[in-house]
Amino acid sequence: MTLIILAAVIGYEGISAMISDVADMRTSVAAKTNAVTRAQPDGLPTRSRYDRETDRAVADALEMLRRPATGSLPSEDVDRLGDALRPALARAPHDAFLWLGLAALETGRAANSSAGAEPLKMAYFTAPNDAQLMPVRLEIATRMSGLIDVQLKQLAEGDVRLMLMRQPDQRAAVISAYRRASSQGKTFLEDAVRATDPSFLKLLRG
Repeated sequence: MTLIILAAVIGYEGISAMISDVADMRTSVAAKTNAVTRAQPDGLPTRSRYDRETDRAVADALEMLRRPATGSLPSEDVDRLGDALRPALARAPHDAFLWLGLAALETGRAANSSAGAEPLKMAYFTAPNDAQLMPVRLEIATRMSGLIDVQLKQLAEGDVRLMLMRQPDQRAAVISAYRRASSQGKTFLEDAVRATDPSFLKLLRG
């Protein structure tokens, strides 16, 4: 009987120590995550899986997308970004963040082409429910002025529905995407908002 009680006490102490270790681990991870989040460029999700060069290439591709046509990067810089992103995708084709970088690069290079459509679809397919990626996906989709096929349109419409109806804190991101959108992107967003929440249309147009 004494041995049973002793074993129970040891077991309890072991479980208590394990719970304490897990709590400490969570605190440490939370602190590191907050530090990484503060260091991220605006609009980008927290990441720690890849080297800084690759993450910087994604950030630079998104920045290129947001530049006016007269402020486009030199072709050698565009090539440099592609050279950083494509090998990274070969190593991690499941990573939606990298697909977003490639989609932004191709769309920023030529918004009137459909070259960014396929990598953008891959960003949807590899992380369909990642709310952090929705604003960036929508921004890329609405910056395109070339042909957008039915599948990509449906994917982007799904993001708009979720951002308006289930992610109310993302409504400002829809407005931001509208302000940066091509004329074709603005029409798409107006139609998508009208079908989801017509009352938001006035706010969208500002």
